[in-house]
Amino acid sequence: MTVSRSEKVLSAQALNEDAKAIIGNMDLKGASLDVAMNALIGSMLRNGYIDELANSILITVENRDEAKGQTLQARLSAEVEQILQASQVDGAVLSQTTAADDELSQLAEQYGISVGKASLIRQLVAADSMLDFASLAKLPINDLNLLASSRQIALDGVSSSGQASSGAYIGEERAKAIAFAQAGAQEAVVTRLEVSLDCDDGRMLYEVEFHFNGYEYDYEIDATTGEVWKTEREEEPGRPAGTGNTGTTTANTNGTTSSTPPTATTAAPSSGRLTADQALSAALSHAGVSAQSAYDKSIELDYDHGMAVYEIEFSSAGVEYEYEINAATGEVLTWKSEGDDRPALPPSSGQEIGIEQAKELALQRAGITGDVRFLKEKREYDDGRLIYELEFRSGGIEYECEIDAVSGAIRNWDSDWDD
Repeated sequence: MTVSRSEKVLSAQALNEDAKAIIGNMDLKGASLDVAMNALIGSMLRNGYIDELANSILITVENRDEAKGQTLQARLSAEVEQILQASQVDGAVLSQTTAADDELSQLAEQYGISVGKASLIRQLVAADSMLDFASLAKLPINDLNLLASSRQIALDGVSSSGQASSGAYIGEERAKAIAFAQAGAQEAVVTRLEVSLDCDDGRMLYEVEFHFNGYEYDYEIDATTGEVWKTEREEEPGRPAGTGNTGTTTANTNGTTSSTPPTATTAAPSSGRLTADQALSAALSHAGVSAQSAYDKSIELDYDHGMAVYEIEFSSAGVEYEYEINAATGEVLTWKSEGDDRPALPPSSGQEIGIEQAKELALQRAGITGDVRFLKEKREYDDGRLIYELEFRSGGIEYECEIDAVSGAIRNWDSDWDD
């Protein structure tokens, strides 16, 4: 609203569809500011925009005279608090006085929000680099208020009264219980526990981080439904080698869970190292995913502090998985899974030759019959064509190739001395 020096409403502009619903048929032009505020808050209450589940309001005053702006800010905040109390709503009122600048105006226009909301979000992003402006712009004021409180962000120049309602969400205790159940942990024995609200593309999440039994766990849990959106586990630095996997509970983004026992150590072949297929089998078994349902598989042999490890990636049922497998023992060293927003890959238009046949074709092309070490074995689509991407070493030479997964034709080939 734009008001005159005498606090008469000169114009009231709805910035989005919700605001249009709130104003309705009201003609606020010429009304006193107090009357207009009372009418708008009353309409927000009647139409369900303010209730016990979302009780936050942001009041922003723009005035060239900062002192007058702050005086008006304090008065309007007190009036809104009284209106909410009279309606038996335990409200949370944020208020600020701003001086519009070009950046704020551009942000407000870009994201279709008010200058006041843009100013609040800019502060949140400046205080916490993990927050994203575009994602926060999709949230209502109540969620922004909750984020500031949960992440302990002090907002400069923003006055606050009351407490933002979290009644629409499962709460930190429930989020912790879900994460602990997934990890097979008990709160009494975990360390370095941190729980906070987060936001991902407009979705409110609880981020639960803790250490347990030699591993660091990181969970993102949908604040509304309790679904596990992301899981990640990493071995703590300095953890003694060969301590084995403690067993985990994994979850898909649809909220269903499947418990798996500790990963059994796979006997290494006579060479002292698992094959890529054995390492993939260990990862699939741990994730509870069948070989037939996995796609976008990638297997690479690497070294981590002198230890040979297989880095394995695959997707199944809309979930992406990443694993590090000890190449000597088959132990799961680290793993994580998260929702895959991409559509599942289309089925092949013909019968696949299989990764093993592709490897044989690659070795025939290279003229190799001796010792070979495959570094990468990946099945993927390239411009709609299913291919196998292979990397291997032999006799001091590194080879890279792409093979058509249906015809067996070698599409790309490169070889060079291994430096």
